[in-house]
Amino acid sequence: MNQHPFFEEIINYPDLVTFCNMEITELPQAYIGKGEIKAILLGADPTNNGIKTNKGQKQLKTVFGIDEYTEFFRPQLTNLNQVGLTVDNLYIQNVCRNYFVDETSKNKNWNKIAQLWLKHLKEELDAFDPERKLPVLATSEVIVKVLIEIPVSKAREIYDKVMSFYSRALDRKIYAFYRHPAYALSSSKNKIYKNFLKDSLM
Repeated sequence: MNQHPFFEEIINYPDLVTFCNMEITELPQAYIGKGEIKAILLGADPTNNGIKTNKGQKQLKTVFGIDEYTEFFRPQLTNLNQVGLTVDNLYIQNVCRNYFVDETSKNKNWNKIAQLWLKHLKEELDAFDPERKLPVLATSEVIVKVLIEIPVSKAREIYDKVMSFYSRALDRKIYAFYRHPAYALSSSKNKIYKNFLKDSLM
């Protein structure tokens, strides 16, 4: 299997390469739903600490370990159900396809490395959806921040004021679709935002 060009590019950034797990070069594949694709769902990266019953980094065949580990995708699946979507309606990928030494929340240079991935991500998404009509659902705040050039509002404000964004980097509309329990679309306090998403995506 050919190594992704990212691994040659990151070598040119000695202050960043140490944050990457350079021993794992086989990357998870995008998941493409079997039905009508209505949106692109983006995760941060595949780095993980395993599951409750089996700790330790898991190499994933597909993004989020779909069809392998239910734990990684459960929060996203819950939110999808609330807006009437399933995995069969999605193109699913990570912003950063490589594994890191630490998980996203502990990786202080994640955003800088993500910037290197954006051109590859845009090429991939445009090849799948050349008319660039599919919106992006961003599963965490760090993703929105790297996709949007302007300062991003706090999550609570986004949900309460029903905000969406535009990414020049991807040339697509961006919606917050955060997996954190505080922003679960099953919660009554997020009902207005949930209905906004349903109307926008269906």
